[in-house]
Amino acid sequence: TPQGGAEYSYAAIMSAQPTVPRHAPKALAAITAPLLVLIGSQDEVFNASAYPDFVTAHAMGDAQVEIIDGLSHNHLINTGAVMERAADWLAAH
Repeated sequence: TPQGGAEYSYAAIMSAQPTVPRHAPKALAAITAPLLVLIGSQDEVFNASAYPDFVTAHAMGDAQVEIIDGLSHNHLINTGAVMERAADWLAAH
């Protein structure tokens, strides 16, 4: 971008739009593969502390939630240790 900021795709922008909460349980229940949810404890967009209970209550399969201490929404995807954690999990599943 001209200002040197991040450039987002249309899909990325649309995925960040508010969703109707009643759809989330059905969406989680539809996931049949193992699921790993990583969220930063300092996320400015989502309530990180609500994720473990919500995901485990609605996911039908093998679901794991990890709250990464000290990371914000965007720092989560820009931290090498988090990417390594995701890669390790994928290799194990």
